[in-house]
Amino acid sequence: MLFLIGEDTNASNLNFLLEQYGINAKSDKVVSAAFNGKLMHPRECLITDGITNRDLSKHVRKYVYPHGCTLTTQRPAVAVLSTGANVYPYSCVTAAVHETESGGRIAVLGSKAAFSDKYLNMEDNTALLDWVIGYLAHEKDCTINKLDAATSSTTEQRRVANTGALAVKPKVAPHALDSLPGNYVALIHNNLKLYGGRTDLMPEVSKLYEALDLPRGDIRLIPPQFEAPIPDLEPAVHPPVIIEPYEPKLDLFDLDEELADEDTRLARVVGRGGDIDSAITAMGEIVGISRHLNPADRTKPNAILHKLLTAVVQFKMFDQGDGAAPAPEADHTVESFGNNVNVMRVD
Repeated sequence: MLFLIGEDTNASNLNFLLEQYGINAKSDKVVSAAFNGKLMHPRECLITDGITNRDLSKHVRKYVYPHGCTLTTQRPAVAVLSTGANVYPYSCVTAAVHETESGGRIAVLGSKAAFSDKYLNMEDNTALLDWVIGYLAHEKDCTINKLDAATSSTTEQRRVANTGALAVKPKVAPHALDSLPGNYVALIHNNLKLYGGRTDLMPEVSKLYEALDLPRGDIRLIPPQFEAPIPDLEPAVHPPVIIEPYEPKLDLFDLDEELADEDTRLARVVGRGGDIDSAITAMGEIVGISRHLNPADRTKPNAILHKLLTAVVQFKMFDQGDGAAPAPEADHTVESFGNNVNVMRVD
């Protein structure tokens, strides 16, 4: 059985029958959210991404949905078409099918004009009609994918607040409550004048003085005390103070200092002057003497000078070409301090 719902269809009577099979027709309208150039009326919707079952996508890719409504489905009914993302309301069911236990099949489409002469030859509407008739006739090529039937991607409509009506209403700034007046009777009279009210219970209230044995005029309003978890709101009179982001913490290097040769670096140490001990320590680090000392002696000027003078004396003890000393043995090695100090070391 095929149901085609039109604009003049009495949905309440039809839903009385379709609800037994998990399908319900709504009384809303499907409207196109974008102009497509082919269909001029906003109720004539071209849906290009509304196929929700992969078996149907083999036959239909896009279809025209004119003057239609949306449906709601519940299992075991299966949604096969939706409005997609370019039609309002978004991703709502437009066609659904159901198969009974005895093998009977029902198909419901929310637009009776989709298969009319005007729209039948547009896009894939003819192929859609062939698939629907083939599904109702139990043809082998017109089936429903069970996996897609269990995981439908359609969404139900949700009611939202009327933001347009809320936007035009005046907004009251938060402020502290005024203290209650001492003469509460005036407060009651003013409310009665502004808003009206009943005074039937005033005699009973007046009898409370005698019941409580209190003189008249001693009953006062007690302001209630509420425990607020957050402080009271106050209107903002100054713009928020935005903290400037911190500068990136990067290590800064002096390229001239790091890439200078030994002669230049030694000259700078001499030019700075200052303490002689710190100058000797810096020179020993530059020419490489400090790396031959123990870590505890690298900051001691006496240890640096002792290492340097010992190396110079050992160097002068070797033969310099005048026969003063024999040539070094094979186990003698050359120890280099920088680029200008090279001495022979005897192990």
